[in-house]
Amino acid sequence: MNAQLSSYGTKVSVVSGNLRNINFGILHWGIPDSQDLRMLNYTSYSALASINGDYMDNNGPWSAMIEDNSMFYAPTGETGVVGMATVRVDPTKGYRSQGTLKIGTKVFRITGVNQPKPGPSSVVVYKSNYVNDIPAKGEATIVVKNGKLYRFYPKGAAVSKKLGTVVQLRGTQTSLVKSLVANSTARFSLTPAPFTETRMAADSVRAIGSISSATTTLNFDSINYGYLSPYGATLFDQNYLAVTKSGRVTLRIQPDEQGRLVVRNVYRQGYFTKVDAGGFIVQASSTQANTALRFKAGDVVTISRSYRSAGKSQFVNAAGRGRGENADDGGYRLGGSTTDQIGLWLAQLGATDAVLLDGGGSTTMEINDPETGWKRFDLPDNAWYRSLANAFAIESKN
Repeated sequence: MNAQLSSYGTKVSVVSGNLRNINFGILHWGIPDSQDLRMLNYTSYSALASINGDYMDNNGPWSAMIEDNSMFYAPTGETGVVGMATVRVDPTKGYRSQGTLKIGTKVFRITGVNQPKPGPSSVVVYKSNYVNDIPAKGEATIVVKNGKLYRFYPKGAAVSKKLGTVVQLRGTQTSLVKSLVANSTARFSLTPAPFTETRMAADSVRAIGSISSATTTLNFDSINYGYLSPYGATLFDQNYLAVTKSGRVTLRIQPDEQGRLVVRNVYRQGYFTKVDAGGFIVQASSTQANTALRFKAGDVVTISRSYRSAGKSQFVNAAGRGRGENADDGGYRLGGSTTDQIGLWLAQLGATDAVLLDGGGSTTMEINDPETGWKRFDLPDNAWYRSLANAFAIESKN
């Protein structure tokens, strides 16, 4: 982790880590409450570093939030998010791996197989099934054939997989290559390709869900979002701490002694209320209100909620990736750089992907120092904090 000044005059905090060892988590308080980053940090016992998340207003974040594979907050309509998603591994297109390559007395710690974009400190093995003929050039290159060191290039080379098993190295282990001896015995030890793995993803999502009795099904299109759409229905659960706004019809749902969800009240003129422990509130408007009126007190119901993503991402954790095009900031962030300029600078640092998060006065970064605990990283600890709807955290898998 470090903080440095970009060539365009903005101080930027940079965090790097290997996804084998870290998760990308979401920090949040109860909806629509907000807290500063100092307090949000304590909602995760495994957080190592944190930065501010989505734009917000009095209704909550501008975009959806997903945690543990479940959407628990979503405004009406489609919103942009970024987070960790589960993807099915195609071995020909790359995956993270752990293992070793032993050549003579030298041992190289493998980080991946067939990866098109190796990280800054990596040892990636390219097998004959790699989707391309020539893998990305490393800072040092090894070719293994028939159990022997066939060729090696201490300064790296772009070579075809037809020569043998190609290993491209970047970072700390590259210095070992120059002391290798040709025709030395070479032995790989690799874990099998996983069926799935988690990867960073950016996508657009929308809530989908329903509440059903034996005779009636009501669809809702937002979750725990304070501003009620005049055209649909909203589901509220215990994450929502405020009093709900009143729709045309309100359903109050509570569990019974057997754990079944039961409609306790149907308020035909709507009702402002908090959510009961273990229960739900449904606020319905427009044509959905007419459907809600078909429910009766005593109905046993089931609630189903999920989301649809434009790119079919299956998120584990995700939150808003910023809607700067709708913010009246002229494209600028604190420090004077435009978002385009920051993008150019990140590319100069070697970044391959980036997303726009919140900015301005709420831009804050904290790190969990093993010796001193949480402390602010971008500015001194006594600097002003702005309340946030959520935050992103780098979390330890261990």
